[in-house]
Parts: sequence; C-alpha cells; structure tokens
Amino acid sequence: MHLRWSAFWRLPHRSWDNTWVCDVRPFSCLEQQKKTAVTVEKNLMLNRLKTFFAPPVYEDEDTNRKAQLLNVVLLAIIALLILLLAARLVTDVTQLGSRTATILGSLILFVLGVYITSRYQYLRLSTYALVSGTWLAITFLAWSNDGVKDTAFIGYIVIILVASVLSGWRTAVLFIGLSIGAGWGFVYAESVGLIATPEFDPSSDIMTDYMHLFGLIGVMIYLLVDGLQKALDGARESNHSLQLLSQQLEKRVEDRTRDLNLAADIGRGISQVRELDKLLQNAVNTIQERFNLYYVQIYLADNKQRFLSLKSGTGIVGQQLVRRGHSLPFGGGSINGTAAAEKRPVLVADTAASPFFKPNSLLPYTRSEMAVPLLVGEKVVGVLNLQSDQPNGLSQDNLAAFETLAGQFAIAIENANLFAETIAARSEIEVYLQRVTREGWDNYQDAINRPAALGMVYENGKIRQVAATESFGAGVNGLRVPIAVANELVGSIQLEPDDGHEWTEEEKELISTVAWQIGQQAESLRLLTETERYRAEAEQAARRLSGEAWQEFLREKQAQVNQGFVFTDNMVNPLSEDSLPDDTEAVSVRQPLKIHNESIGELSVSGVNQDEAQVLLASVSNQLSRHIENIRLVEQTESALGQAESLYQIGHELNTATNVDEILHAALGPIFPTGIDEATLMFIELDREGTPQTLELLAGWRMDGNLSFPVGTVFPMARFPFTSLFINEPDDPQLIGDAATDPRVDDFTRGVMAHAGIKAIAVIPLTMGGQWVGIITCSWPQSRTFSRQEEEIFNALINMAAPAVQSQRLFFKTKAQADKEHLINEINERIQRTVSVESALQTAVKELGQALQTKTLVKLNMGAEKQPHNYKDAEAISAD
Repeated sequence: MHLRWSAFWRLPHRSWDNTWVCDVRPFSCLEQQKKTAVTVEKNLMLNRLKTFFAPPVYEDEDTNRKAQLLNVVLLAIIALLILLLAARLVTDVTQLGSRTATILGSLILFVLGVYITSRYQYLRLSTYALVSGTWLAITFLAWSNDGVKDTAFIGYIVIILVASVLSGWRTAVLFIGLSIGAGWGFVYAESVGLIATPEFDPSSDIMTDYMHLFGLIGVMIYLLVDGLQKALDGARESNHSLQLLSQQLEKRVEDRTRDLNLAADIGRGISQVRELDKLLQNAVNTIQERFNLYYVQIYLADNKQRFLSLKSGTGIVGQQLVRRGHSLPFGGGSINGTAAAEKRPVLVADTAASPFFKPNSLLPYTRSEMAVPLLVGEKVVGVLNLQSDQPNGLSQDNLAAFETLAGQFAIAIENANLFAETIAARSEIEVYLQRVTREGWDNYQDAINRPAALGMVYENGKIRQVAATESFGAGVNGLRVPIAVANELVGSIQLEPDDGHEWTEEEKELISTVAWQIGQQAESLRLLTETERYRAEAEQAARRLSGEAWQEFLREKQAQVNQGFVFTDNMVNPLSEDSLPDDTEAVSVRQPLKIHNESIGELSVSGVNQDEAQVLLASVSNQLSRHIENIRLVEQTESALGQAESLYQIGHELNTATNVDEILHAALGPIFPTGIDEATLMFIELDREGTPQTLELLAGWRMDGNLSFPVGTVFPMARFPFTSLFINEPDDPQLIGDAATDPRVDDFTRGVMAHAGIKAIAVIPLTMGGQWVGIITCSWPQSRTFSRQEEEIFNALINMAAPAVQSQRLFFKTKAQADKEHLINEINERIQRTVSVESALQTAVKELGQALQTKTLVKLNMGAEKQPHNYKDAEAISAD
C-alpha cells in the first residue's frame, strides 16, 4: 500500500525528559503546537518580569535581606499610591488638578526614582531617600490640607515602620521625633490661623485614604513579622546545628577517648611481654579485636633502614605472608614504604577513590588503610599497618589513637630487642666466665705445682686427704652436691649416711649452702694466688725493663758518665781500677742500689762499724736510687722530645725539598755530625712483577767532595755489593756497626767494604705500599755503636723519605721525556724548513751531533753501492 507523507503528522506527547515529541498519526496537530508555543512565550515573559522586579544581589547575606525588604516596600508603596490616586480620581474627576493629586503624583514619580536608584546597588542612599522623601511629602500634604486632622498625618506611622525595617531602630527614633515635632507644629499653625479650620472630606474619601494607609501598615507589619519569624527560624536552625555539632563533637571526643583508652590498655599489655615474636603476634591480635578491624600487620625495619620485613599478621593471611617472607623496600612504592621513608602516617580513607592504594588478592575486602611508622627518636623501628572493611573506617579521627599506640609499641619493640641483646650478652658472658673459670682451675691444678685433684675426707672423727687412687660411690642413700663457680662445676660434696637415713629438706639446703660457700671461698683463694703470681711476674718484668733501660743508658753515656766514684783522703775521685779496694781489704757494709728491686749498682764503705753505718747507708741508697732514676727518666723524656723535634724538622725539609740533593741532606741532617764519610740516595727500578732490577744513583755526598761513583750510575741489582744487606729486609734499616765482625756481612761485601775503607754502614730501605722505591746509604771510616735515637731516625726515614723520592723521580722522568720530545720537535722542524736534499742532510747531521755531543754521519746509499764502515747499524725509521 502506498501512502503520501503529507497525510501523516506527529502526535505530540511528553517524553522521559519532559519534552514534547510527536508520533506519526494520520491527522493534524498544528493546533496543539500553537498552544505549546503560546505557553512557552508566557513562561518566558514571566521570567523576564521576575528578573526585572528582582532586587540586586549582594555578597553579604544581611545586605541581601535589606535589599529584598527595600524592593518589596518600594513596589508596595508605588502600587498603593497609584491605587490611592486612581480611587480619588474615580470618585471625583474634578480632583485631577487638585493639590492632593499633584502631591500624590509627584510622590509616585519620586518613589519610582528611588526604585531605579536601588537597582544600581545604591542601597543606603535609596533607603534614606525613600524615608526622607515620603516623610517630607506627607508633611507637605498634611500642611496643605487639615494638619493633624488630615488622614495624611497617619502616614507617619508607615514612615516610622519603613525606617525601622530598612534602617534600624535609630532611624525610626529619629523620625518619631520629627513626626511628633511636625504634629505640634501643625497644632500651633492651626491655633494661629496659618492652617484653616478643616472642612472634612466625604466619608468615602476618608475611608479610601485609611484603607490604603492600613494596607501599607499591613505590609510593614507583615515584613516585620516575617523578618522576626525568619530570624527566629534562623536562630532555631542555628541552635539545632549547634546541638548537632555539639553531639558530633561529643561523639568524636567520646570515640577518641575510647580509642586512646584502648591504645593505653593495649600498650600496657604489650609492654609486659619480653619475647619479640610473642609480643608482635599478641599486639596485632589485640588491636584487631579491640578496634574491630579487618586486618592488622607489623613490619620491622632492617639495620640499614632499607627494607621492611613482615613479622606478624592476623589470621591465616598473616601466617601465609610471614611464611612467605614478605618484605617491602623503603620508599614510595607502597603505603608502608612511604610511611617508613617519610616518617609520617599515611592514610587512605577510601581505597576505591585512591590511586595510591594497591590491592592485595589475599585481602579483597580492604576499604580503608592506615600505615603508622614505629619511631624511637628519629630511628624507624618498623610500621604498623591497619586495614578496615568499611570506607572511612580509618580516618583522621582515630589517627591520634593509633599514633599513640605506635609510639608505645615502638618503645616496647625496642625494649624487647634490648632485652634479647642483654640476654644474649649475658649468655656470652656466662659462657666466657665458665671458660675462664675452667681454664683458671686447669692452670691452678696443673699437676706440677699442685695436684690435678684435691679433696678431703672426714671419717670416724678424723680428717685426711683423699688419695690419688681413691674413689667414692654415692651408695644407696648417698647424697652428692656439686660445687660450682660461675655455673662451672669444679668439685662436689659427697655424703654417705648410715643405712635407713632419709635426707630432709633442711639438711639438703644446709649442704647446698655449704657447697656454695666452699665454691666462693675456693675461687677467691685461687684468684688471690693468681694475683700474687701475676704481681710477681709484673715485678720481674719491671726489674727486667729497668735493668735493660739502665744498661742502654750506661751504654749511650759510656763516654760521658763515670761508672762510679770513690771518696778517699777527703777527695772525691772517679772510680778506676787503681781506686778499687783490694780483695784483702775489709768492706764493712755493702748496700745495693735498686730500681724496682733490680740492682743497678752498690754503695760500700770500709773501715767503719757495721751497725753504725747500716741504717745510714740504707737510707742514702734508697734516696740515691730514686733520684738517679728520676734523672734518667728526665733525660729520656728530653731526648724523646728532641727526637720528635728532629723528626718534625726532617719531615718539614723533605716536604719542601725541590731536588734529590735536598732530600738526601734533609734525611741525614741529624746524622751528618756523627762523622759520616759518604752518603748516597739511590732509586730502585722494578720490572712488571714488581721485582727490583737496577739501582740508579740519584744523589751523593762525600766528606772530601769526590764521590765513589758519579750521579746517574746504574747498578744491576745482582752486582751491587750491598744488595745482600737490604734486599730481604724491606721494612727494617740495616745498621752494621763493625763490618769486620758482623755476621750479616758476607765475605764478598766485607772485602768490598774493606777495599773502600768502610768500617760501619747504615742501609735504609725506602718503600711505599709494600713496593721498593729506593735506598739511602751512609758509611763511616771507623767502627761505631748506633744510638737508640739514630735507630729511631733510620726507622722513620723508611716511610718519610720514600714519597719525596718517588715524587722527584716522577718529576725527572716527566721532564726528561718532555725535553726529549721538545728536542725531536725542534730537529724535525728545522729539517722541514730545508729546501734541498743536501741542506736537509746537513741540518740533520748538525742537530744530531750537537744534541748527542758526538761524531755523527748521515749517508745516502746510491743504488747497490755498498761501502764498508765501522759505525754500528741503527734501526731505520721510514716516514710515509
């Protein structure tokens, strides 16, 4: 079937979004569309009217309220004035040109002007203009008519109400005073005839005026009542809001107090646990139960503050994660890592709305999460992680409680760690004490000074020592109580009672007490014995050191200090062989001079009564021994200070030395006055494996100025005569006081030294980082004894002089290489400037001869010509 499109129209109906649509129907709907358009047009017009008459909008709510009141009052006055004027004109057309109609018309225009002014947001100006202008108009209207008897006078009431509503009570009081003053003015004017005796208008006109006045008063009363009602409603709403806020605050305070109390209870509970694993598990279980949380876990930080390891968690999930060894790094990759790295709590109140949250398949119902770092000072101990299955189940409201709990928990963990460390340290100390005690008793009963086993037996009223082969059995009713020192068994008490004897608790306690007392007393006596032995050894060491010190002192002072003195013939003379008493001469008293019980000399007198001189000699010997020991110590201290000053001066001069000669003189400065005949500074060249290969003489000094070998001489290591003296001792100087008798000198070296006239020599190795740098040698033409100060200087030079020598060696090598390259560049440059073969050959032979200071030949081989010559072949260097 074929239908024409023009025969179909759309039937309008409302759709889901309240708009009109049309379905295709076989009849017209143009009429309905016209009605719809008219309705829309009316709505638009109403909206425009509402917008036109709407008051201006201010940011302040109070100003908005006043603007709305002013807008209503202005519109109401305009409407009522127009109605009043119209009513008068309807009742009496002749009043069209009357003074009253003119005043009313002017007042309408004035109020319209005020309304327009208010539209431009001049709120205060419009208010005062309205009140003042209408008051003046009413005053003029009353003056022009009947004064206080005129109906316009009642209009003052409207003005006062408008002033009170729009501008406040002060303005209302002002216009009350003005209105009262105007009324009395009217009365005065009427009394003096300024205002004619009123002729009352018809009742209908008066009633019309009153009706409009009552209408204005009603509007004002409505506005006042409405404002009061709104203020009351606002106060009630504010009061209700305050009550709700107060209830919410009370609830929050109550919840927070409850959380803090729970945290305090949990903190007190966990603080009593000392085992860390038990403490952690009890803590997470208690927190989950008391705070009704979905899941709780605790991470602990490693010592390097780099990783967090899970140590406890609630439920099966927590056990699985702990067994898995779950750990997290510090940093922003996770909530817990961020809390640990930034040392602040991290809160995710709603996991569904947080991009920071990473879900865990084992914990699918987590809806809010909180991570609180466990801090002890600035140290991160771990992280407390809490999870809830409710959005906002963990929020800022309960964060304070969990921070308090985390602080208590961190201290508890730290205390548990310290307690565990203390227990471990105590165990180590106990083990150490047991080992020391056992070693002490083993050394005490060494079977040399004392028997390996020692015991006493009380039997039949007698005490005897236990025989070495004797043994005891406990018997049926026997009692054996151990004797322990520092938990180490050192013996026992064995008791064998008569048959049928039963040991009571009092007897056992008595025996245990006695065993403890025996152990303590035996240990005290052993320690006392050991102390006496150590003291004797210390005294022996002090005597030995004192004796060695005095021997060294006398050896150094041999040429300066007399070994003794003798008083004879009223003269004090140095002790000599001739002044020594004969063996046949009777010596009455001898008194040794002792330092730390070590004899360093003696006082002896002869020819006196022994009893008379003994006391005096003993006192003098004691005083003399102490005094000469003090003198020796003072001299030793002064010598050490001088030695330190010398070493400092040597170090300073080595650091400021600019060449190898200055290095040699700085190193041996304090030694030169001892009569050195020759001194050398030599550098050791190493192969790739670090083995010494050659020695190069860098600097030398000799008394007569003639060195044995010139500077720059290179010696192969195997052919150098003194190699055997130092090659195997890189850390110690070799001091040979007498080359003829010293066993360190082999026959070849001894022969070389004898031929060179060397009787004593010192070889100081120079090393850096375990590698050879060089040696310093100094020799004497006579045998000598090296002093302790000289030995110290030579030992210090091993490490002090090596860096300076190494630096100078590198400087010279670098400078020589630079000079060589500079020379080559100059020769090449001069050759390049030549323009013929002959001049090039002449320049080459001249420059090489001057540079090498030797006869030089340059020759071109022409063809196959070969001429014999005596020059050594040199490697040919060809240039492309």
